[in-house]
Amino acid sequence: MNPQGAGLINTAYYEGLIAQVQAIENCDALNQAVTTIFASIQAEKTAIEQQIARYQPLLALLTPPTTPNAVVGWVSNFISLYLTPQIQPFYTYTTQLATLVTTIEHLVSEIEAAAGRIPTCQVVVPSLS
Repeated sequence: MNPQGAGLINTAYYEGLIAQVQAIENCDALNQAVTTIFASIQAEKTAIEQQIARYQPLLALLTPPTTPNAVVGWVSNFISLYLTPQIQPFYTYTTQLATLVTTIEHLVSEIEAAAGRIPTCQVVVPSLS
């Protein structure tokens, strides 16, 4: 298993693309392949650059503070540059969970109403635990 961020570029994928290009025999197909291939490459490059940008501010935290005043700044930067982004998904997930619960309640209500409109229909809504 590779550590996070240690994944390598899938060279076999690119070798397959090269083989695909080598097999193309008409200009339209070549142009279409180039468009598709480079859109994929651009997306991969953009994703890598976004990850680099995400970690760039953390590089300053690798230099330990050398004075008491610098410690205060270092701790402040640690909180704002590292801890705050790390905890952000917590807030997103709690909001999503609240929305999910409300949506499920509405869905169950509608299922029960639909079952009530259909003679002899019994629906057992599974419990989510």
